[in-house]
Amino acid sequence: MIFNLLIVDDEAPIRKGLSEYIKWEDYDCKVVATANNGEDAITKINENDINIVLTDVKMPLLDGIGLAKYIHENRPDIAVIILSGYSEFEYARSAIQYHVSQYLLKPASKDQVIAAVKEVCEKIVTSKSNTRIKESELAFLKDQLFQQLTDSNVIDEEKQKKIDSFNLDFSHFYVAAFQLPKDFNEFSKLKDIIKDQQIESHCFRYNNIVLTAYFCDQNSYIGPIVEDCKEIEYLFQEQYGKQLDIGISAHHSTAKHFSKAASEAITALSLNFYSASHIIAFSRDYIANRNIFPVDISVRLHEYETAILQLNFKAAKDVISTLFSNLQSNFTDEASVKNICTQIYLISYRLVMSTYNLPMDEKYVKMLTESLIFSN
Repeated sequence: MIFNLLIVDDEAPIRKGLSEYIKWEDYDCKVVATANNGEDAITKINENDINIVLTDVKMPLLDGIGLAKYIHENRPDIAVIILSGYSEFEYARSAIQYHVSQYLLKPASKDQVIAAVKEVCEKIVTSKSNTRIKESELAFLKDQLFQQLTDSNVIDEEKQKKIDSFNLDFSHFYVAAFQLPKDFNEFSKLKDIIKDQQIESHCFRYNNIVLTAYFCDQNSYIGPIVEDCKEIEYLFQEQYGKQLDIGISAHHSTAKHFSKAASEAITALSLNFYSASHIIAFSRDYIANRNIFPVDISVRLHEYETAILQLNFKAAKDVISTLFSNLQSNFTDEASVKNICTQIYLISYRLVMSTYNLPMDEKYVKMLTESLIFSN
């Protein structure tokens, strides 16, 4: 399910930033229009199928409160998120009578904007009665749950209710990470192939990777998972003439380990760069007495490694910049930052050695071997 966004702000740089500098497609959203004031926004609402309006408060002709009032009276199916400065925040709160979904205080970070939109998307679907929820909307809610499980290992009461409502059994499961080739961005085609397989699973997009949860019976043998991945790899190659890379986690037996399993799968995926095989399974033999990074860090490191391999140094620089901005905003402790810096160095060293076939110093071989897999 795709949610259509309308961005409303009288400042062109803010409109451009909100509409172009967030990869909305990663969150099942699409910016279908922008407007520079409330009156312009009403015109765009009447011309487009809009689900969510993200609007400033202070604007000429018709401000954000007036726009919220119009939407409440004429298009109550549209959700409204208000962005306001500190001085106008109490005024913005007066729009509560118009059922505004979210209020964000400027300057809001990109993560805060994304989180607000994701929460509103979920509310739009869950506000419908069960008889009206479509299959595509149920799939969206299930994707949202798996996104939450990937981002955090905390299983609170709300997550557990969702797990139970979808009849998900995490007693025995693996996670596989699928990496599309760089010139192929049609994630839905890969997901269609995965969904057509016989093994019970659920696939969803996580950043630029497709993650798939494979649910097993009491026999936790990885063999059927590997065979399924081989079949997916073959079908993708046959249909599109392109090569997939696949990483598979170790076996896990509780929902709170889903984030760890996803990190393992992404790490195994990175090892495809140094193997003739395109399917790599994670091994716990690598991880004794070592620390693991959260899945979001594993994804960033994988993106950095991919960018360097593709000689896309601007992308690599952007990944590192984003990574350290997140570390700073999250007040990450010094020891963790040092471990991440060490991993970046080892990735870079490994890439140089493998690219130019240079002999490695024995002490670095040992370091690289120990760092190939991130653990918990």
